[in-house]
Amino acid sequence: MPAKSHVSLLKRTPVLANRFFFCPSCSQIRHLHVQQAPRRTTTKRSASTFPGSSIVNATKNIPERFQELYKALNEVKDVSGSHVNLSRLQLAQRGIETENPVIRVAVFGLGSTQAAARLVRLLLADPLGPKEDWEARLDSGNIDESGTNITLSNGSVADSLQVPTIAIPSTAGSPDTHIQYPVHRSIICGNGIDGLLAYSKLASQAKEGELSSTRAVFQLGLSKAPESTAGEISFVDIDRAEVALDKFRQSAQNAMAYQEGWDGSGVQPIIDWLSTVATDQAVSPDLRNLLDSVLNEADAKIEQEEKKGLAGVQASSVPEEVRESLDATITAWAERAHGELQSSLDEAFSCKTWQSLVWWKLFWRVDDVAMICSSLLQRQWLVQAEKEALWIGGRFQQARLLEQSSSSNAEEDPLPNTKSEDKSPSQSSNSSDSSPWRTQITESRDRLTSSSIMPLHTIAQNLVMFSLSTTGLTSALSALTYISTTTTSMSEAGTFAVVGLIYSLGRQQKKWHLARKNWETEIREEGRKALRHTEDSMRMVVRDGNRPATPVIETEAKESILKAKQALSNV
Repeated sequence: MPAKSHVSLLKRTPVLANRFFFCPSCSQIRHLHVQQAPRRTTTKRSASTFPGSSIVNATKNIPERFQELYKALNEVKDVSGSHVNLSRLQLAQRGIETENPVIRVAVFGLGSTQAAARLVRLLLADPLGPKEDWEARLDSGNIDESGTNITLSNGSVADSLQVPTIAIPSTAGSPDTHIQYPVHRSIICGNGIDGLLAYSKLASQAKEGELSSTRAVFQLGLSKAPESTAGEISFVDIDRAEVALDKFRQSAQNAMAYQEGWDGSGVQPIIDWLSTVATDQAVSPDLRNLLDSVLNEADAKIEQEEKKGLAGVQASSVPEEVRESLDATITAWAERAHGELQSSLDEAFSCKTWQSLVWWKLFWRVDDVAMICSSLLQRQWLVQAEKEALWIGGRFQQARLLEQSSSSNAEEDPLPNTKSEDKSPSQSSNSSDSSPWRTQITESRDRLTSSSIMPLHTIAQNLVMFSLSTTGLTSALSALTYISTTTTSMSEAGTFAVVGLIYSLGRQQKKWHLARKNWETEIREEGRKALRHTEDSMRMVVRDGNRPATPVIETEAKESILKAKQALSNV
């Protein structure tokens, strides 16, 4: 017996026997004694729905140093379940539920599974025992290759290597069941130069760090053992290792030949790589790498979804350049409108028509007050500004600012099944013309016409009536005084009539001048308000028009992932 002999990987140490669980294309190794019927449909389930012995016997007595991490991972599962790979997260949680976690290793075949099956046999075979039934099944080649080869059609390299899909054939006529079986490590086995070329193509498609927990093994005839096994690629001579193993099982006297053939085959470094266990760390490197990968992948998915949502918002919204151009147009319109308000009203209040309403002409022009004021509002109160506002509205329509986004439509229409016939034409027109900038100036003009002109007309009528009545009464009093007394002269008696006339005319002049000034000030101020409100409503359209809702920021999910990362770093 040589000093250094090959010991089965699973029997090498008791620790390894508890820590490592091999999936040598596990569920793909089948007894194909029953003829399989044509497959019609397939069912896909998570590996957690088929608990193995390691899952059933997993204790829930979490070690004290892992409790904070376990709680943080549960929070990630609850909050970020749509972003995290749940099967890999559950595998990581089961790893920290015990002091000696099970490490899963998957063996993949490139092109064919024969070399992978032979390698698995060499890794697990016990040279001190006879050949077992499972070894015979591997040698027979009866392996279902539906889940052992690497396929990138449904995902990335990391998805194929870290969460392989295993097809479990059912009874005749029943659909296959597909399960996702996450692993900690992977071995990619290829045959010859073809396998090496296939792996180089696979590695070129992988992102940085995706092959960190993967070992590539290639079957090549070796004249001598490789001098160095460092790196992620190994070359083995499976034929030589099988011959050496069979010779030693035949007789212990072939120990020297076995040792020479086994060492020259290059299989032993792979066993050493698999059996390397870091005993000085609280969390094994395999579990730590798995947790880092799961959390980083979830973080990357959240960031990718946020970028995708933001890009969708920007694509469906009006460009900011168009909004800025329209905002500048509104600014120029507002300046012109305020200038128009001042100049047009100054011109209106200095024209002959308005001056014909001076106080002393009220006696024969009192009935023209309403007509003149109404005409002034209709012809010289923000007429051009109103037309330009409608023109800017056409620019809004051209820029699609008046269109409602799908998200706002969904919020404003909680009853999507309501028939369109139930809405009257007036309701639909009101909903389409609900923007205040469309009718703000017109509504303000109508409001001024109905609320300010009639009171001004009433004041004019009252002043004229008061002047006439006061002058008439004082004149009658003067006449009565002159008739009733013989000592009073006509000039003395006429004093009452003069006083009444002067008082009434002075009052009419003062009050009418004040009323006209108040009305002028009112329509100027109402014009400024109408322009300000119209400008504000147009700027609101430019700012918020056809702008989809901002994507929801997954703040809670990010915080849960960050908390889990901190808990992992503290272990």
